Amino acid sequence: MSNRRIDVKITRLYVKPEGCKIRVDNKPEDPKKYYFLPIEHPNYQSIYSLVATAAVNRYIVWVQLVEDTSSYEILYVVVDWPQ
Repeated sequence: MSNRRIDVKITRLYVKPEGCKIRVDNKPEDPKKYYFLPIEHPNYQSIYSLVATAAVNRYIVWVQLVEDTSSYEILYVVVDWPQ
């Protein structure tokens, strides 16, 4: 598994019993459109709140991922608020 970070805007949140699928603006260098935040993630509530706030305000988020075969799992998210 490899870790990597992407900078994206959130375009959709799809909340399911097993977690939240997050659709992002598509970038040519990163064609994956959905990322996954599992409900078992120790910071699920905090990350979900941060992602929802960023989505509503159209802020760019930095998403640190762990890549696997079926989806990209989120490790953590960073938002820099505009100054």
